[in-house]
Amino acid sequence: MPGKLRQQKIGKGEVNTLTFDSESTDYQTKSQKKSHIDNQIDSQTDFRTGKGSNKFAGKLGRQKIDKGEVNKQKLDDKNLDYQTDSQTDSRQKSTISEEEEGHLITFYVSNLAGSPGSEGTFTIRTRPSWAPNGVQRFEELTKQSFWDGCRFFHAMQNFVHWGINGDPLTHWKWRLKFLEDEEVKASNVRGTVVFATSAKNTRTTQMYINTIDNIYFDSLDMAPIGTVVRGMDVVDQLYSRHEQRGGINEEKIQTLGNEYLDQNFPNLSFISKALFE
Repeated sequence: MPGKLRQQKIGKGEVNTLTFDSESTDYQTKSQKKSHIDNQIDSQTDFRTGKGSNKFAGKLGRQKIDKGEVNKQKLDDKNLDYQTDSQTDSRQKSTISEEEEGHLITFYVSNLAGSPGSEGTFTIRTRPSWAPNGVQRFEELTKQSFWDGCRFFHAMQNFVHWGINGDPLTHWKWRLKFLEDEEVKASNVRGTVVFATSAKNTRTTQMYINTIDNIYFDSLDMAPIGTVVRGMDVVDQLYSRHEQRGGINEEKIQTLGNEYLDQNFPNLSFISKALFE
């Protein structure tokens, strides 16, 4: 019995020893593989400088570079979007500013096309950026109700003409209040409104609405003060028979007022009221 047990122990010991030796061999093999990989990494990478040529470091570096390029591209795209948005906002602000500039003034007119009872309206937007002094005068005359009752005593092919008050006393208060000419910043195209002049620096109260492009007026230093924004079709119906009885005499309008016009030219279109909107 002792001998058998010893043999079993020995056999078990041999088995145990063999088993241990196999595990040790496996451990050594794994350690050798890890050491081999580490040696490869050490030989390819200088950890003092962080530089190396191994594929793992290279891939990591490439990812960082790629990420940087992507971030830069995103930043560039964002800046481009910001610039585009800024340009759009600038254009929108410019458009909004132009639309909101000055004041809207609506003119209620009668005797369209020379027909009593035929009425309509047109609206002028003043443009202070074009001619601030002219706009100030035009708006001041509107506030003073100067236009009320004024006849369109010339309605020609290229413009309509008004601005002599029907009350001679009212008109003479303004007749000698001349305005100096201003720089022409907008051309006299169809629909623009401009002071009539007889010479340099002679603007007072008489007005034109251009019914065609009167570019020639630009060279005469006639600076538009606004434009018709609604009702240009009504302006086209304003009536004047200035050819009757030798034509309308402007001096008589200024001295006799609407009494002269009503007696001789009763069908002229006229302004019943002009109001700020």
